Order: sequence, then structure tokens, then C-alpha cells
Amino acid sequence: MKKDAKSYKEIYGGMTGKTMNIGLVVGVSIGVCTYMGYLIDTHFHCSPNGIIAGAVFGIFAGFVNMWEQLKSINKHLDKENEKRKEELPKD
Repeated sequence: MKKDAKSYKEIYGGMTGKTMNIGLVVGVSIGVCTYMGYLIDTHFHCSPNGIIAGAVFGIFAGFVNMWEQLKSINKHLDKENEKRKEELPKD
């Protein structure tokens, strides 16, 4: 392997944490919003409307956050690919 070539770990090492974080964020947002819906149900005695609304809002919020994180990861990988293309020897 060449000295100037970046290793797999250097390029993708930071992506592991970001991709693992996606599932956690989606799950927590759904759980927290559903619990808030449960609290609304118990306070206003309107079961199951609050839980359903909270779950739907949590799913929406989780997927919006997931989309933003995936765009960030994709942007980072595009930059790395451009750098690697510039480093290739030209014939």
C-alpha cells in the first residue's frame, strides 16, 4: 500500500458512529413522542388519540432526522471521493 493512500479506517472510520446513531435517534424520537402522547391521553382523558398522534409525530421527526444525517454522510463521502480522484495518477 502506498504511503500517501488513505486507509479504509481513515476514510470511513467516522461514518460508523454516524450510521449507528441513525437507528438510535429514530427509536428514541418515536419512543419519546409516544410517551408524550400517553401523558396527553392521561391528562385530557382522550385515549388513544394522543398516543397515535405522538407515534406519528415521532415517526415523522425520526425520519426527517435520519434523512438529514444520511445527506451529511453522503456529502462527506462525495468530498472524499473527489479528493481520491484528484490523487490518482494521470496517464
